[in-house]
Amino acid sequence: MLRIERRDAVTTLTLDRPEVGNALDVELVTRLAEALAAAAGDPATRVVVVTGAGKSFSAGADLNYMRKMREAGVAANLADARRTQAVFAGIATLPRPVVARVNGHARGAAPDESGQAESTLGTQESRRRDAPTVKFRSG
Repeated sequence: MLRIERRDAVTTLTLDRPEVGNALDVELVTRLAEALAAAAGDPATRVVVVTGAGKSFSAGADLNYMRKMREAGVAANLADARRTQAVFAGIATLPRPVVARVNGHARGAAPDESGQAESTLGTQESRRRDAPTVKFRSG
């Protein structure tokens, strides 16, 4: 689901659902938000890397999960949106640099997720809505 690896001062968060292109469902989003919060509070972590297992960074939202959410009602959908926003906010406001290591495809919300990072690094296999870039946020 989500692999968390710490090596020296680097915490790597690997989206690990390669059988569905690392698509985001409630469990993965929840674990990712928790891992970002933990990294923010960990003084030993100096940088966070977010990447995907297998051939894709992320396919975006899990379509099977989204189909189930159609019947879930307003309150459940609002809670789901807030959970997802917590991930984007966690990346954007983390008091440490975040590097999105985009391997393979980044679809749906995944380019937005990687775009919140301090740096977005693509491989030759990277496929995003826009070209892989490196950007730096000041402040």
